[in-house]
Amino acid sequence: MTFCWYYGARVSSAITGPQYRIPWDNIQSLWSAGQANWGAVLDYGLNGYAPGVLPPNSLGLDLVNNATRNGNPEAGPTGTITESMWYAWVHEDGSLVESINTGPIRLTCNSSRDSRSSTERYIIKNLAQSARPDAPALGWTIEQAEQGLTQRVGIDGSIDFSGAGGNGYYRLLAWPEARDPLTPNASHGAPTISYTAADLFDANGYLTPRADKEKWTPGSVYYRYDIPLPDAPVITEPPHNSHTNVPDSVTISGTGTPGHTISLKFTAGTGRRAVTSDPTTVPNCRSQA
Repeated sequence: MTFCWYYGARVSSAITGPQYRIPWDNIQSLWSAGQANWGAVLDYGLNGYAPGVLPPNSLGLDLVNNATRNGNPEAGPTGTITESMWYAWVHEDGSLVESINTGPIRLTCNSSRDSRSSTERYIIKNLAQSARPDAPALGWTIEQAEQGLTQRVGIDGSIDFSGAGGNGYYRLLAWPEARDPLTPNASHGAPTISYTAADLFDANGYLTPRADKEKWTPGSVYYRYDIPLPDAPVITEPPHNSHTNVPDSVTISGTGTPGHTISLKFTAGTGRRAVTSDPTTVPNCRSQA
């Protein structure tokens, strides 16, 4: 697979292509001390909101293209103009969270910028954050509603995950796009990227292989996340609390959940070995996927 490594000084020949910066220290004035809430647990409510509701300004998509030349971005290297992106909330299995979005959402009108540009160019968190009527916002708008964003998302950017279904683990995925400047003056390997809704999700609402490979995961939410545990293993032979004075050979049989590993421990007896079938009394008894 193609692997892009972004590293080095902030020059067009070293860092190319679109990327999402992690919001920190009030880059986007997020409510939690200016830090991104990457794994928000909504079971008990956050920032004064009801359980199940992700507060506004919890997450931000700081979309940059470090090779952009802000003095004249239309004369920079190839693949360095990033004006648009797609995003979607998905379940753990990669299917759309249809109570939030019935399809991927495309945001446009982003001003292509490098990481040192002013905050006026940020993808805003909600419409109340900016006086720019055309600014892309992570909140309910008519344009996004026409693409499948539901009213579970407020104009202020809050998102109600109660009744969203699935197992309670939700991921925010994003796909940046990029094009060439009108007059490219160099090429350092930055790709041109564009998508359609069908490129990202199939007819059943699941991630396509391409979307899964090229996704960014800038945030996740947990609400009543339930991880089913395997049944406790049962030892049928030898009997519970039985003993043996032949430590070199012991035959053990029983049942456990397929696909899991069972670890057993013998406990020392007085001149003999004791075997227990109670996993709660065996410190090293565990199961793993």
